Amino acid sequence: MTVDINSLSNSGVIAGAGAPYRTQGASGREPVAGEAGAATSEAGVAANVKESAAAAADVARAQQQQAAQQREAVQESVDKLNEFIRPYVTSLQFSIDKDAGKLVVKILDTETREVIKQFPSEKVLALAKALAEAMKKPEGLLLEQDA
Repeated sequence: MTVDINSLSNSGVIAGAGAPYRTQGASGREPVAGEAGAATSEAGVAANVKESAAAAADVARAQQQQAAQQREAVQESVDKLNEFIRPYVTSLQFSIDKDAGKLVVKILDTETREVIKQFPSEKVLALAKALAEAMKKPEGLLLEQDA
């Protein structure tokens, strides 16, 4: 394709610093409609950012829903295990610690239903909970100690 420079000069379009400009008499230059494309491009970028944010929110919701389904499945399995062993062994109890999210096995006295032994112990569960909470904080892991 061949462009005649004389015809561009005669029509008022002159190549400027990066973008074409129309002559505006002696006072200066006026941008050509090509710069309107930049505004349209910015609007397109903004739309893409909004779409990306919406997609990220959808992924987060799906992950939360999947995690909830997994917790329900684990709890259902623990309940089935308790039902299965109940006729055979009345001194064992399985549960899920809500704070730590860990499986807990308790050995009970068959007469009093008092806990004889627990795995993991209450102290270990409390430590797991404290560590989980500390990891959520932006300042990191801090341990408190009573004097």
